[in-house]
Amino acid sequence: MWHTHSGVGFVGANLWDIYLLLKDLDPKAVGVNYDVGHATIEGGMGGWINSFHIMGPYLRGIAVKDFYWAKDAKGAWKAQWTPLGEGMVHLAQFFGMVKEAGFDGPLQLHFEYPLGGADGGKKMLSMPREEVLTAMKRDLGKLHGLMGQAGL
Repeated sequence: MWHTHSGVGFVGANLWDIYLLLKDLDPKAVGVNYDVGHATIEGGMGGWINSFHIMGPYLRGIAVKDFYWAKDAKGAWKAQWTPLGEGMVHLAQFFGMVKEAGFDGPLQLHFEYPLGGADGGKKMLSMPREEVLTAMKRDLGKLHGLMGQAGL
């Protein structure tokens, strides 16, 4: 599976380029791990919808996370990862599309917003472990709720 990202210089950030690479290959042999957070960054108004549909037979996994746009210290707009449901990703609509597509592969919930270092894989946390686990459980509950609403 090719995990999709966002940003300049990433092959697959604009999913049309990854589609061009995969379109003549057997979808049973290669596929995409579609990251709806990154797809929304790349195509916020509706490009993420089109990219989900074009991946069709190549969809092998789904990664879920949320973000919003914010200015950094220099005034540049940057994607800021946030707890699930607190950002700009159209999660309810997305899970409806997942249901409609009949997707039954793996789904990963990503925790990339600040979590005391857990978000970066650090072993030593700068916040209590219980707070990290509470945040993760909250996101998991939100994910289960969204999936349930979509009939997944």
